Amino acid sequence: MTTRATALAAASAIALAALTACSGDDGTDGEAAAAPIEALAQAWSAGDPTAFGDATDAPGPAGDAYSTMADELLLTGSEVTPSGEPDCTDDGCTQTLSVAATLDGLGEWTYDTEVTTVDADGEWLVRWEPAVLHPELTEKTAFERNRTVPKRAPILDRHGRQLTSYKAVYRIGVVPGKAKPRSYPALADLLDVDGADLQARADASEPDWFVDVITLRESDYRPVRDRLLQIPGVSVDPGRLPLAPTSEWGRAVLGSVAPATAETLKDAGPLATATDVVGSSGLQATYEEELAGSPGGGVSLVDAESGRQQTQLWQVRPQYGTPVRTTLDYRFQDAAERALAGQPKTTVLVAVDARTGEILADANGPETTSYNTGFVGRYPPGSTFKTVSVGALIAAGQDINEPADCPSTTVVDGKRFKNYE
Repeated sequence: MTTRATALAAASAIALAALTACSGDDGTDGEAAAAPIEALAQAWSAGDPTAFGDATDAPGPAGDAYSTMADELLLTGSEVTPSGEPDCTDDGCTQTLSVAATLDGLGEWTYDTEVTTVDADGEWLVRWEPAVLHPELTEKTAFERNRTVPKRAPILDRHGRQLTSYKAVYRIGVVPGKAKPRSYPALADLLDVDGADLQARADASEPDWFVDVITLRESDYRPVRDRLLQIPGVSVDPGRLPLAPTSEWGRAVLGSVAPATAETLKDAGPLATATDVVGSSGLQATYEEELAGSPGGGVSLVDAESGRQQTQLWQVRPQYGTPVRTTLDYRFQDAAERALAGQPKTTVLVAVDARTGEILADANGPETTSYNTGFVGRYPPGSTFKTVSVGALIAAGQDINEPADCPSTTVVDGKRFKNYE
């Protein structure tokens, strides 16, 4: 056979295959028979359960099944695309759908499923069966999602010593349906929180929700435990969080972790969720993604009645966080914290290695504060320059145990300088 003849034969075979794929043996309009598949894919991608159901021959059950899947897996979006050409016969068309489903806090799950259209009283529709959503889903099984958050990595000092480590905490909350009107002022008095704001948040919540009040270290929880548990509606959730030695120690620079808010979620990474504990200030917030790592989990098929797991459909392994090493020195930081303890006014102590400019300690007071005055505060330079003045006095022979003479004025090269006030 000549080259030309071979090419013509190949072209004829391709045309015949395309014709066969688009029409049935009795002349069925393949394009019309396949159209519901595209409609279902578009509804799935748009997250529209009503349109999804309407593209099938069982609108109610199909729409409900889609909604249940979205709710159970916490879907934030899906991209569903018909793959290849539909395979059509007299009875309808079959085509593969490529699914990319995004699960909140877990990422993208990809798989293929197959759908078939049928003639339903003169109208072509996708034949509904649970396998439309996933090839292994049946009437007797259901989806189940699981997610685990890895242990948070520590913040280290310059020598590798941990500045933060896991310690016992108690998350205090209130269940609106069990609380009494007197519960909110009682919590305000005992825990020094805003009772009016707490009650407003509780009133806007479901009766069985856990409305967060405050998280306490064990040393702070024990003294108030008995009185706290006598308040109607109070719920206590024990756990562990990465904390500094005390609530005051390095708080402004190290920061803190707390239940996520709309604000802290903005910079917490694509896999953080509203139920996570994330960095809320300081280095904990700045290096949230490095310290937190990424969660693991996946999707399983379980028995719809017993809940017993049958098959693991998709799994993501957790990625542990990376410790963040700082230039801080635990010994310097501890000394700075002790030096500031008990100061009645706003006080800052920042220790800097004069040779390298590296910060060895950053203590801010009084009491517990997340405002890093030492880094972001703005003050007149006069007091800051006193370190230079002291250095010059010592170099000139000043005894550091004796008061220095401080005249109100002095003259240098004919120019008169006057002390402040």
